[in-house]
Formats: sequence, C-alpha cells, structure tokens
Amino acid sequence: MTVVADKQQPAPTDKANGFDAFSFLARFAPLIFLLVLMAVFALLEPRFVSSVNLFNVMRQVSITGLLAIGMTFVILTAGIDLSVGSLLAFAGLAAAAVAKGGLQDRFTVGDAAIGYGWPLALLAAVAVAWPAATCRAWRSQVEGAALCRHAGGMSAFRGAALLFAPADRSPASSPTSRVGQGRILTVPVPVIIFLAQR
Repeated sequence: MTVVADKQQPAPTDKANGFDAFSFLARFAPLIFLLVLMAVFALLEPRFVSSVNLFNVMRQVSITGLLAIGMTFVILTAGIDLSVGSLLAFAGLAAAAVAKGGLQDRFTVGDAAIGYGWPLALLAAVAVAWPAATCRAWRSQVEGAALCRHAGGMSAFRGAALLFAPADRSPASSPTSRVGQGRILTVPVPVIIFLAQR
C-alpha cells in the first residue's frame, strides 16, 4: 500500500482586502479628471462655481446627454450612428417652423408669426426624426453597420438643415422656448428632462 503525501498548497493571496490603485484609477479616471478640472477652474475663476454658470453648463450638457442615452443602446448592440446630431438639428428646425406658424414665418421675431404651439411642434419633430431614425436602424440591421453610410446620413441631414434654415435665424416662439430655456424652481427644464431619463 503506497501512501501519497499531500502536497501543501500555498495559501491564496486575497487581493480583495488590498487597495489596487491602478484599477481604481482605470475605473474612475474620467470622474477624477473632471473633479480636478472643476477645482482648477474654481480656483482660477470663483464665478465658475456659481449656480448660474453650473445650471448653464448642465443645460448645455442635457441635450447631448439625452442623445447619449439612446446611443448607449446602439453601441451596446455593436452599432454606431454618426447622424444623430444632424438629425436632431433638422428635427429641431422643423419643430421651430411649426411653432412659428409655417415656412414663411418660421424664424420671424415678434407678433408676425401665427404659431401652432409646442404640442404640434413636438409632433413635427417626431414626424421628421422617427421615420429617418427607423429607416437607418433597419438598414443597419439588414446590411450591417457601415461607417461611411452613417457619415453620409450625417451629411445629408446637416445639408437638409442648412437648406431649411435661412441665414438669419431667430428664437422660437415663447411657449416653445420655455421647454428649451425655461426653468422650474431655478433648475433648467432640459436638465430636468435629462435627469428624468436616468
């Protein structure tokens, strides 16, 4: 009868109890850089941390953030679409035209415009953007994502927006501008819409 001696296994090192600085930095580097950048700007210009400036930055970021939420799902499914910004501009111009009362008065200032209100302006933006986005998503499913095709869509929607808008652009009517520029208890409305999607 042979007796096999048990080989003693070395005790596994537990890295869970230790702090791995490299993995921490790799995971939180963008957030750390943003905080350091904000601290530097606050030291150089004290008005940077004022509520007016912070809400202004949040308002500007909220539109891109809403697009980023949708693009997250596109990227998670191994796709990409470069035309969302141009399509947003074109749909926004269509909404402005409806809000101002038609193509003739689409960018007039004052009481010259008839105006159809923000509900119809919202429907016009959806009516422009939804078919275009659905068609592009369907083509990507059938033919596969191609970077040059998405760049072509970006150029097409940007060109359509430039043809649609005259050189002398002006703000939309006041009910519509409340959605993009209004505030609820000092918080900009686009920021509230963006945070509601999270």
